[in-house]
Amino acid sequence: MPVKDFVTQSKFGIDLPHMFTTQSSPSNKLMILLPGKGYIAESPLMRYIGQMGYQNGYDTLHVRYAIHRTQLDDWLPRFADLHADTQEAVSHAVSEQYTSVCVVAKSLGTVIAVQLLQHLSVNNLSTIMLTPIQSAMTMIGDTRALSIIGTADPAYEADMIKPTDKHTWQVYDDLNHSLEYRGSWAESVKILPNILEHCEAFIQTQPDE
Repeated sequence: MPVKDFVTQSKFGIDLPHMFTTQSSPSNKLMILLPGKGYIAESPLMRYIGQMGYQNGYDTLHVRYAIHRTQLDDWLPRFADLHADTQEAVSHAVSEQYTSVCVVAKSLGTVIAVQLLQHLSVNNLSTIMLTPIQSAMTMIGDTRALSIIGTADPAYEADMIKPTDKHTWQVYDDLNHSLEYRGSWAESVKILPNILEHCEAFIQTQPDE
């Protein structure tokens, strides 16, 4: 498992270490993982989807945010800087060898993903949106997408669920913004494999080049 971790200089004035893992042999597939404000790269879904991507032949880039190190609560006024930091990290990893890119985003990451998807010049582009917020899903155009959300998530609204031939939705009753059942670790653990199976099925059915 070759590791090519690197550091970028953040707009927040600090160094950001990003996790970049590549296949033993050159791959034409890249997975970019954009965490949430509190749901970081080490949180269960992001960690397992990253492992899943690698085991399915993807190089994987876990992007770090400055707000995780500065403890900044209100990210919205600094969104342009967050996006610039992400773009800088991605530019270090993306190369012409990649003909297929999958962006996996959680919460805050889904808003950043909207901007990132518009800048990626790849024919085979897809995204997994975990608990999308604001109008993220309506702003990704015809990018192939899987969106996952729970009905107990404050971001959930029934009229946001609009499946198309490009956008697939998985809606879980009573899951919260962490995609867990509040007050039941056991039920939260039980639902995890089902969520991950949907994610793996999605990345394994990428269109042919």
